[in-house]
Amino acid sequence: MLLTKNSRGEPDHLVGRLTDITERRDTEEKLTRQAALLDKTRDGIMVLNLDHTIKYWNKGAGAIYGWTAEEALGRRQDELRSTDITLPAELVVEKGEWFGSLKKKTKAGAVLTLDCRWTLLRDEHGEPQAILTVDTDMTERKQMEAKFLRAQRLESIGTLAGGIAHDFNNLLSPIVMGVELLKRTTQGTEAKRIVGSIEESSHRATSLVKQILSFARGEAGARVSVLLAYVIREVESIALRTFPRNIGVRLNIAKDLWLVHADPTQMNQVLMNLCVNARDAMPQGGRLTVAARNVEVDDYMVTTNRGAVAGPHVLLEVSDTGTGISPANLERIFEPFFTTKELGHGTGLGLSTVIGIARDHGGFVNVYSEEGRGSVFKVYLPALGGPAITPNPAVENPGLYLGHGELVLLVDDDAPALSVTKHVLESSGYRVVTAADGANAFSIYHSHRARISVVVTDMMMPVMDGPALVEAIRRVDPHMCFVGASGLGDNYNQIKATEMNLHHFLCKPYTTAALLMAIRASMTERLKRFGSSHREEDRGSASSPPSDAVSYAASRL
Repeated sequence: MLLTKNSRGEPDHLVGRLTDITERRDTEEKLTRQAALLDKTRDGIMVLNLDHTIKYWNKGAGAIYGWTAEEALGRRQDELRSTDITLPAELVVEKGEWFGSLKKKTKAGAVLTLDCRWTLLRDEHGEPQAILTVDTDMTERKQMEAKFLRAQRLESIGTLAGGIAHDFNNLLSPIVMGVELLKRTTQGTEAKRIVGSIEESSHRATSLVKQILSFARGEAGARVSVLLAYVIREVESIALRTFPRNIGVRLNIAKDLWLVHADPTQMNQVLMNLCVNARDAMPQGGRLTVAARNVEVDDYMVTTNRGAVAGPHVLLEVSDTGTGISPANLERIFEPFFTTKELGHGTGLGLSTVIGIARDHGGFVNVYSEEGRGSVFKVYLPALGGPAITPNPAVENPGLYLGHGELVLLVDDDAPALSVTKHVLESSGYRVVTAADGANAFSIYHSHRARISVVVTDMMMPVMDGPALVEAIRRVDPHMCFVGASGLGDNYNQIKATEMNLHHFLCKPYTTAALLMAIRASMTERLKRFGSSHREEDRGSASSPPSDAVSYAASRL
């Protein structure tokens, strides 16, 4: 507006100009609404000059990267802890757009995986003016995908481990029983020492296979009365052989340690996982201490530990002098797949497995740690109470279960296992006929069925497997004794054996004592159930089995 005056200096006219700004205001309001909408999205939206200076920064970008718009505007993107974006920027100028993944850092230094979509903006003359970038945080999704793939790999490992375990246990079976035969005839101190070393190695190999299956396939083994001192010494021997020499291992085990009702393999796994974690926390060396003592869990501890029950417990304690755990990580260490180790150096399953096993046994876990001063893991397991009782050695004495000339039909497709088991049974007072598969076994049974007292059969065989053989023979003689065996002692085989009413099932490799005990128990059970009525004349003619049994056996070939 302009005020004009007349010749006397008095105000005369008011000159002004009016401009219609409706369209501009509408445009500004539209841009404001669009900006508000852009701030609603969770994606990080930015506009960059061609020199990578930030012109626009929405709230989504602030939420992802931690920088406010005031901190980001006017700065180059690579100043905000970002990665080198030269190549994507060149590609978007050349082709007009670019899609791909980038890793960028937040203000706090965390590395994010981002799904990026970049578009070139041009002016009214078609010249490149700016770059519009839309970043979507894919970090959590990528982590979940990685966990899923890791779980798939573990499942595949479990399947592979099952197949390997079956073959490996078949290989171990003749070794375990062959060593027991050698012990009976070996003379001389040095020879006995060598045989003892072979026996110890075979038992370690057997235990190792069970551990692999237990971890990879999640199998639950039998729970028995366990003295944790034995488990601790087993793990100590492994640690001394495999851990770096700059890590000292110390034990502190109470002499009057109570027994716990537990799965020995899972107890070994708990202790091994804790010791391996302690080893990894001491890259420069240190001291690893494993202790076990009797404690009473009181009402206060019950209220502060989920699932705890008051009463006598055995406390298993693993401590180290390592790097310790930060307070933030301490809250997450028992989460599945959470790990602070570098990629490829940890699965994040060790401690989650520990707490899972402890809770499954009615116990609980506490941890104490300070950065730079080490960690202490305390595993509380309900005790049976009272001092450990030495097992009766007579239970494992094969001499109590020797045969008296009974005829055993032994069926196994593994030739070494068949040969050694036959020798063991014959040296233990039994007569033996052998078969390499179910079909051959049924034929032999047909020829000797009036004299066979028990059938010992492998469950997994070609041509005709163990379950099919058992069912075929039972059609001929419902009273026959059976002992099943398998190199794959998984839940499926044991459930299958139970469904078949096969109460005597051995997991390979088994000891001579276990085999003889199973045979004797099977025959004793038949005697109690059927008495003396199970005679040769009750079985009918040896030359004419029921036609349905023959047809059934033929159908399984």
